[in-house]
Amino acid sequence: MPASEEQQSRLFKAAEAGDVPEFQAAAAAIDGDIRGLHASNGADCLHIAAFAGCTELCKFLLDDMGFDLNAQDCGGSGSTPLVLAISGKHWDTAELLLSHGADVNRQGSGEAAAAPLHLAVAEGQLELAGRLLEAGASPNQQSGSGSPLMLAAARSNSEMVELLLSHGADANESSRKGLSPLFMAIVTGATECVQQLVKAGANVNARALGAFTPLHVAAEGGKAEVAEVLLQAGADPEAQDDHGHTPARVAGMHGHRRVVELLLRRAGSGDRAATAARAAAAASAAAGPEGNIDAFMKSSKEALKQREEAAASSRSDSAAAAAAAGGSAVVHIPEPELADEALADTFKRKGNEFFSAGDYEGAAGLYKLALSHWTKNAVVWSNRAACFLRLARHEEALQDARIARTLDTRYVKAWYREGRAAEGLKRYEDAAGAYYQAAQLQPENDDFIRLTKEMIVEGRKEFQAQQAQQAAATGSAPSAASPGPAAEA
Repeated sequence: MPASEEQQSRLFKAAEAGDVPEFQAAAAAIDGDIRGLHASNGADCLHIAAFAGCTELCKFLLDDMGFDLNAQDCGGSGSTPLVLAISGKHWDTAELLLSHGADVNRQGSGEAAAAPLHLAVAEGQLELAGRLLEAGASPNQQSGSGSPLMLAAARSNSEMVELLLSHGADANESSRKGLSPLFMAIVTGATECVQQLVKAGANVNARALGAFTPLHVAAEGGKAEVAEVLLQAGADPEAQDDHGHTPARVAGMHGHRRVVELLLRRAGSGDRAATAARAAAAASAAAGPEGNIDAFMKSSKEALKQREEAAASSRSDSAAAAAAAGGSAVVHIPEPELADEALADTFKRKGNEFFSAGDYEGAAGLYKLALSHWTKNAVVWSNRAACFLRLARHEEALQDARIARTLDTRYVKAWYREGRAAEGLKRYEDAAGAYYQAAQLQPENDDFIRLTKEMIVEGRKEFQAQQAQQAAATGSAPSAASPGPAAEA
C-alpha cells in the first residue's frame, strides 16, 4: 500500500528536524522503499536533511538506508545533497558528504545552476573550496555567475583568487559579455586581486561589450592605483571604446583628475580630444601642465553633458510617443543582459558599501552591473536613483525611481525619490503626485503631506507666472486659476 499523505508528512518532518529515532519510527510505519518518496518540491529525505544541516541523519541515510549520495532533486533545480548542504551553509554536512565521495562537479539544471565550488567561493569558504578542489572540482566550471574565479574576484577575495589560480583557474575565462575576472576585480577596486590576475597572465587589453577595456573601467571608477598596475602590465592608454573615448577621456568625464594626469602622462598623441584640449589651453592664459589638465577636464565634462542630454532627449521622445499612443508614458522594465540573481546581489552589496562611503559615482556603476544581471529588484533601481539624486542627475533618477515603484507599488522610498527627482526637474505636478502616493502609503509621515502641499504651491506659482507672461505678451488679464491636476493632488 502506498504511503499516505500523513505518513509522508511525518517522515519529511523528521528528516527536516534531523530526529533519527523519529525518522526510523516514521520509516518503519511505511510499507515499501522510502527512497522513492519525494516531497512536493521534488526533494527526497537526503535532500531535505542535507539542506537542513542534519549531519547525523544524513550519515544514517547513507550508511544504513542506502540513499543515493548524488541524486538530483525532481523539483526542477536538479540540486544534489552536496549543493543543498552548501546552499544552506552547513559546512559539517558538506564535509560528511565529501567524505562519502560526493560528486564535486555535478551541478543543477538551468542556466543559473551552480556547482559546489561556485557556492563555496560565493560564501567565502576557503577551507571548503580547498577540499572541493582537492576532490577534483573544476576551477573553470561555468555557471550563470561565470567561473569560480570570477566570483572570487567580484567579492575581492584575494585568498580565494590565489587558491583558484594555484589549482589551474584560467585568468582569462570570460562571460558572454566579455567580462573576465580582471574586470570584476577592477569594478570592486580589489587592487591585490588585480595584481594576482595580471601576474597569472590576465589580458589587460581585453574587450568587453561596448569595446571598453580594463583600463576604461579603472578610469571610470577613479581607481588610480589599479590603473597604474594595468599600465605597468602593458595596458593601452589610447584604446578607444565604442564612443571613441580613451580611458583618460572617461576619467575626465567622471571628474577623476588624478587618473587623468596619470593616463595623459602615459599616452601619446593618439587622443585627438586631449591634443585639442592642450592646444586650446596653450592658446588661452592657462599655460603649463595644470592648464592642459584643466582644459581636458572641462572638455570631458562637456562631452559627458552632451551625451546625457542626448540620452535624456531620446527618453523624452519615447515617453512622449508612448503618451500620445496610450494616454500616459509606459514604464519599461528591461530584461537583464545575462540573468544571474546571485551575482546581481553581489554587485548590489558592493554598491551599498560605496554608497555608504559617499562614492555615489562608484555605487551607481556597481548598481548598473547588478541591473545587467537582474532587473526585477526594486531596491537596486531605487538605490541607483538615490545615487543620481546625489549627483544631481535628476532625469536618470526619475527613470530609475519610476521603475522601482512600478516593480513594487508600495515601496515608499521609490515614490519619495521619484518626487525628489521630479522636483529637481521643476515638474511640480509630477512631484506632488509622487509625494502624495508616499503619503498614502505612510500617512503618519507628516513630511510627505508637507512636500505634497509645497509642490502644489510651487506648481501654482509656476502656472501663474506663465499666465502673467502670456498676458504681458497678449495684453489680456491673467487668470487666477491654478493647474487642474496639481490642485487636485
